[in-house]
Amino acid sequence: MFKSAISKAILFVIGITVAVLVDLWNDHREVLARSGEKLTLINRATADRIDGFFSGIDRLLRDADQDLTALAQGALRSDHIRAWRNAPSEVLYIVQADENGRIGYASTPSGGAAPMADHPAFVRLKEHGDRQRLILDRADPSQPLYVARSRVDRKGGFAGIVAAAIDPAVLHRHIRFGLPEEGITLLMAEDGRWRLHQPSAIEEATLAPIFESGPGMSASQEDVRTRIVPMRGQDWQVVSGRLRHLDLAVAVALPMRIVLSDWHRNLLIHAVVLAVAIAMALGLALVVDRRATERRTMAKALRLSEERYRLAINGVSEGLWDWQKGDKHIWFSPMWFQIIGWPEEERLLYRWRSQIYPEDLTRLSSAFLDYMAGRTTQFEALARHRHRDGRWLWIEIKGSVHRDAEGGHERFTGRLSDVTANQEAEEQRRHQLEIIQLLNAVAVTANQARTAIDAMQDCLDRICEHVHWPIGHAYMRDEADPDRLIPSAHWHFDAGAAFRDWRYATQEHPFSASNPNSLPGRVVCLRKPVWLTDVRAEPWFQRGHLARALGIKSSFALPVLSGDEVVAVLEFFSTEIIQPDPLLLSALEHIGVQIGRVVERERAEKDLLDAKAKAEVANQAKTNFLANMGHELRTPLNAILGFSEVLLSELFGRPPNKKFQDYLADIHASGRRLSELVNDILDLSSIETGKLELVETLVDIGQVVERSIALLQDRAGAERVQIVTRVIDHLPRLQADETRIKQVLVNLLSNAIKYNRPGGTAEIEVGRDALGGLVIQIRDTGIGMAPEQIPLALTPFEQTSVGLSRRYEGGGLGLPLAKALVERQGGHLDLESAVGVGTTVRIAFPADRVVATPLH
Repeated sequence: MFKSAISKAILFVIGITVAVLVDLWNDHREVLARSGEKLTLINRATADRIDGFFSGIDRLLRDADQDLTALAQGALRSDHIRAWRNAPSEVLYIVQADENGRIGYASTPSGGAAPMADHPAFVRLKEHGDRQRLILDRADPSQPLYVARSRVDRKGGFAGIVAAAIDPAVLHRHIRFGLPEEGITLLMAEDGRWRLHQPSAIEEATLAPIFESGPGMSASQEDVRTRIVPMRGQDWQVVSGRLRHLDLAVAVALPMRIVLSDWHRNLLIHAVVLAVAIAMALGLALVVDRRATERRTMAKALRLSEERYRLAINGVSEGLWDWQKGDKHIWFSPMWFQIIGWPEEERLLYRWRSQIYPEDLTRLSSAFLDYMAGRTTQFEALARHRHRDGRWLWIEIKGSVHRDAEGGHERFTGRLSDVTANQEAEEQRRHQLEIIQLLNAVAVTANQARTAIDAMQDCLDRICEHVHWPIGHAYMRDEADPDRLIPSAHWHFDAGAAFRDWRYATQEHPFSASNPNSLPGRVVCLRKPVWLTDVRAEPWFQRGHLARALGIKSSFALPVLSGDEVVAVLEFFSTEIIQPDPLLLSALEHIGVQIGRVVERERAEKDLLDAKAKAEVANQAKTNFLANMGHELRTPLNAILGFSEVLLSELFGRPPNKKFQDYLADIHASGRRLSELVNDILDLSSIETGKLELVETLVDIGQVVERSIALLQDRAGAERVQIVTRVIDHLPRLQADETRIKQVLVNLLSNAIKYNRPGGTAEIEVGRDALGGLVIQIRDTGIGMAPEQIPLALTPFEQTSVGLSRRYEGGGLGLPLAKALVERQGGHLDLESAVGVGTTVRIAFPADRVVATPLH
């Protein structure tokens, strides 16, 4: 059998080879004949274009000769020469020469036309040319082409030539007509010399084989010659024929590789077909012998594959599904039925569509349609599927389509994975995140709420929005009777009209905080949240009959704790059965504590406001007392100072003795110090009550400094303290009360002298700061004070040391009063000091109180 198949294959190969070779030979001959006909048409069309062009040139030359002859005889003006006026744009210029080659006329500017005696066209026409035909020639490749004809005298003799100079590029356009880009067109003379070729870039030497085979001149213009010429390293098909008006032949040539390009492709196709046929014939013999063996091998492999596929399906933890075009039902793997809990005897009754959660079925269909429409690269969806025991499983569904040769849907396959555990874990994480967000929102609300009532209302809204429960309400602890829980006016309703009766019933029933047979009372007693899955099933729930009528089912409530005290209860109700949520209950405890802190903060603020009001009342009483007592003290002080001054002046006679006079001096000095103290108290009191009146003018600070020093110069001398001043030139004026500024400077300079050491200095410096403000600094080299004592020194009626107060007779009002007076006038007073080094007081007034124009 095998040998017979080989013999038949060999005979088939020989037969088909012979048939292919014969077909190729015939096709070769037909291709050459068709190409020759096409080149002949191109040759004749090119010849006609060139003949037409030269026919026009011939008429031009005849007219030119007649016009130039008439011009020479004086019968025509030079501007009436028709030939040049009507010359086409291809003609560069027209030349007329006599029988000796001398140029008689040239239309080109002077010097543009070369002498004609040696020009090949002139020579040919004079010696050998047919005086009735045109001559085309040129002196060298750099010169234009000349189209010339003979001039005949009256006796019929040679009288010269008339010629037109032609741009070779013009002829290039005429001879390039209908030929492929690889072809060549030539103009040849009867002597075999070329005149023009296109493309012009081809070297002349490479065209020699065409001339050697003959120019193709024949007796008839209609006759053409076709031949194969080797040239430029390949064979060319050449077709040539002569022109009517010139002794020239036109030749067109095309490479044989172009001529035979279709034939070569056909040859390749035949070779491929022949090779395929030979391979098929030889392969067929082998296939026939092996077919029986392969069938036995395939049957064995199929059985093995089925066994392995069965093991693979049973070994994976995912279900598989498969649907082929034309099937009525989808095939599911056994593992899928194990996942969804369907026993084997009921699997024929399984219909997957009826087991998918209705909302997920719509999403599943949409995902499938998107995949089929090409909007997604893979079919993938997540849906809930009912287990045989009634619970819902989360199933991840993936699949892909297999298309047939036409692109149609032939088969769908995919897998089914139980991702319930992953989804529940993800749901738990999402729920935890929502609880955290709820706690954060409540914390923000608690921090921003103005009152505890506002915080409770916001919590009612946020908790109802989080758990999607329609009713929320707040019970408040009665301040008059702490055992009573009073329903408040703060509610959250998603459907207020539907629960109007519930609101009325709640508003009419306060509860006892110590009675656990009510939801608010039970929360107060337990001090933690309470969850009721179904309030209708609780016999102690006092609003149970109304809950059954309105469809209210689940409820939970939470205490608002301020320390260990329950100050309010928030209760919530749902129209569905909701199982207790431990995570939410834990969060509710924290929410109750957060709201309780708002209550504590509100109570603390109230206590603080009460204390502040009491302090303000006490401070006002103190201020009023000081003001009243100051005025009361001034009257006897004035009498004491007046009478003591009179007695010291000896107006009523000399004191009886020296001791009596010393007593009078002590009385006067003590009264004076007490008067200054009273004045300081009154000034400070006026500042505190806002009653101090200032008389502001433009003050010359330099003069104020000088007057203040003059008042204290004697005292400084007595204490052996040197006063040093540093005041800048052209000091600007200050908008201030001059008397009060002087009071401040005297006060501060007095302290610098009082608390200085013998031989020390008290320096006062006046200048400007970087912002244009006025700065006064008073430094001393006295005893100083510790940095922590500075705030005490700036407090009224305080001194850094009791010993200092007794030693230096201070009342503790100097620095506080100076600071208050400076600040009252828009300035600022700072104090720097160090023990044993001294003290520096810096007074700064802003630039808006400084007048730039200086005093002169």
